[in-house]
Amino acid sequence: MTTGDLSTGGARALAPVARELQAALVDALGAAVGAEIRQSALTRALALDKSLASRLARAVTADGVAEFLHYVPSPPGLNLMLEAIAPEDISPAQRLRVERAIVAFRGMLETLPGGRADLEAMLSDETPFLRERALRTAGQSTFRGVSAQLGYQCGTLASTLAVFPSATNPDALDALEMQHRVGVRRLRPTAAIGLMRIRVEDPAAVQQPAVITIDREPIRRAEDVILREFTDTSIASFDVVGEGDGSEILLALTEEQAALHAPLTVTSGHILREGFYRYRPPEGDGWEARNYLLNMPCRRVVRDIYLHESCRVSAPEFSIHLPGAIGTPEPRNDGLLGRVASVDVGAPRQDLGRGVRRMGIRGLPSYAAAVKSAFDRAGLDPGAFHGYRIDLAYPLPLVFMSWWVRLADRK
Repeated sequence: MTTGDLSTGGARALAPVARELQAALVDALGAAVGAEIRQSALTRALALDKSLASRLARAVTADGVAEFLHYVPSPPGLNLMLEAIAPEDISPAQRLRVERAIVAFRGMLETLPGGRADLEAMLSDETPFLRERALRTAGQSTFRGVSAQLGYQCGTLASTLAVFPSATNPDALDALEMQHRVGVRRLRPTAAIGLMRIRVEDPAAVQQPAVITIDREPIRRAEDVILREFTDTSIASFDVVGEGDGSEILLALTEEQAALHAPLTVTSGHILREGFYRYRPPEGDGWEARNYLLNMPCRRVVRDIYLHESCRVSAPEFSIHLPGAIGTPEPRNDGLLGRVASVDVGAPRQDLGRGVRRMGIRGLPSYAAAVKSAFDRAGLDPGAFHGYRIDLAYPLPLVFMSWWVRLADRK
């Protein structure tokens, strides 16, 4: 077994214990069941249950300390294995070696405040596979916990951000935004679901409203952003929190609009007028960001971005960062700010290519139709855009997610 897969000091300290435990197990199990240490052999010869036998077989054949420590059973499970080995199948020296290795392993776990959970967290920094599994397990636990605390949850949130040259300012970019929420559920009778914030301005008070409908009309009331053909008909109206006097208002669902545990679909869309610079300003860093606060726990979040070919400089970047941080970490920020404020995305960026042919999402049959409808109503040609996607399972809620767009230099 190699130790090269452990890079941090804390993890490297585990290597001697792991190396000795694996060697002791290989020696004892090889004598008890033969050189081919497989789940079937362990189950047949030692009468172990399939789960324990499977973990043992994976552990003894693991290539690396991190993989071994991930699969090796807990000390009680190892003791069950040792008790199942008949005295005549291994020598007293082999049995004593395993016993001592188990004691050392138990002692190692006891030095970690969280025991096996802390061990898995340490190992997740060493191996991408283990990190992915650890993030998913943690995400599922967080999803359940925050859902219970807030009293509501969402199955899938899929969003589209389409960036294109502004119709009102040659030095700016407009953006079409659409959010498709599927499986929104109220879990507690008294819980109110905060869906989205929107700014409603008096068209007579401003020359160019910052936010307009996807039909390029002023937003006169909050519900103008709801795409009714892709929203459950059972939702007759929304509760509105706020005055709509130029400040943000909140669209919410209470028990009158959302029956307990009933899954709902809500789709919204708007155009952000002159929301981005088109060209890199002299004092700027060359990036523009669109930030989203993930305001409810979701099983899955899909973030799509479409860049118009006339303003696409490079592929966009995606980041997740904590609210309240000092400043916003730039994409790929490796400095202290990035380490303090950033959250590991845990998912690669997908290139969807030109147009919207590949923008469908399995399990969300109405998403593609909603995006195409939004493009059509906004008068946008999908073939002029290049798409990218981030697909996240059980993402951390109540954090900011950002798409970063590289700006062109003015010619």
